[in-house]
Amino acid sequence: LEEALQPLMERWDERCADPSFTGRWARDASRSVGLVEGLIARGLPEEKAKKKAEEPYIQDWQQHSDKREWSVLTYDTDGETPRRELLYPLGDFEEVFEGESTQFGGTD
Repeated sequence: LEEALQPLMERWDERCADPSFTGRWARDASRSVGLVEGLIARGLPEEKAKKKAEEPYIQDWQQHSDKREWSVLTYDTDGETPRRELLYPLGDFEEVFEGESTQFGGTD
């Protein structure tokens, strides 16, 4: 069975390497839709939600050598200080994050 599936596995590996998200990504706050309302719904006061929605959000994406996951480094608002690094595999996964995060229910 393993031998018979070898061509399929090779094609799968090739296809997994195709999407490239590598590079620096930054949010353009002027194009956000519903972000302030979403932050308010997560418990932020309106003024803080407006300020948070305008903060820079910068990430560096780097594809791993196995081509099936990306390391995502998110920076603090200064765009230089690393704040967290998460691993995003291709396919289904459960994101685990420890620490304060407005998106995950924190109001800091």
